[in-house]
Amino acid sequence: MPESAPATDHAGRHALAWAGLALGAGAATWIWAFIHHTLLLYGDATAHLAIARRMVDSATPGLSQWGTVWLPLPHLLMAPFVLVTAWWQSGLAGSLPSLAALVVATWLLHRIVARQWGAVAAGWAAAFFCLNPSLLYLSVVPMTESIYLAAFLGVVERCVAYADEPRPATAWQIGAWGLAASLCRYDGWFLLPFALWVVARYAADAQRAMAAGLRFCLVAGIGPVFWLIYNWWYFDDPLAFVRGPYSARQIALRGGTYPGDHNLWLAALYFLKAVTLTCGVPLMLLATAGWLVWRGRGAGWLL
Repeated sequence: MPESAPATDHAGRHALAWAGLALGAGAATWIWAFIHHTLLLYGDATAHLAIARRMVDSATPGLSQWGTVWLPLPHLLMAPFVLVTAWWQSGLAGSLPSLAALVVATWLLHRIVARQWGAVAAGWAAAFFCLNPSLLYLSVVPMTESIYLAAFLGVVERCVAYADEPRPATAWQIGAWGLAASLCRYDGWFLLPFALWVVARYAADAQRAMAAGLRFCLVAGIGPVFWLIYNWWYFDDPLAFVRGPYSARQIALRGGTYPGDHNLWLAALYFLKAVTLTCGVPLMLLATAGWLVWRGRGAGWLL
């Protein structure tokens, strides 16, 4: 059932408070990274900044500077800031969108958990999220992870709201967040069918499910369709991002295959190791325990 107005206001204040904590933690992390000269440690970070700068300052500025591989939303968000040369050179131009995305993502995660399990659980979730050292670092450098997480959590938060009250406006909102996700990382393309399933599953009847699904597709579908047209227009191949010279396929051919390719168990082992290295063993075990409790309470659909 939808939340009552007092409960919603109370949860909203808590969500804003945790978003403020995320901003403070991110700002402190940015200062640390700036002092230690690690804002541009990633080669990809400098490449993202270079793309944004070439959009506005190059011999041939414009959309063609996006290239074929990386999706354009992060570069669009950086473009206004790279006009300030000092911000571009220091990396701050790319840090600002990433840090803003961390704040938005923390706020959204708090809203998702508060709606299902209350403010206390939401506070713990927001704390583990916005104080994760790996995520904090990625949220103060010119990378795409925090921007995508904000878009992803926007889709989830609106899906949860739609499941409680399937309103047409919410279907449009899910589509808008899905569009942002699909223009940020290819993970967002994988996300869209699941969001569409939620939109159809929780509509009042078949006719409304069809209408809501159409609303979602009309907005979220813009991202993949635009990228196919963009690659065809500028590079004469709608799948240039898949098979072009800088695609993951071509890089794999030059550098060897991933050991987990077509090997589910080895891929799962690689994934588990990556999670452990990123989060640490205690947080990984705690997350696993939380997932088991979550399943036991019948909330598996949200997964």
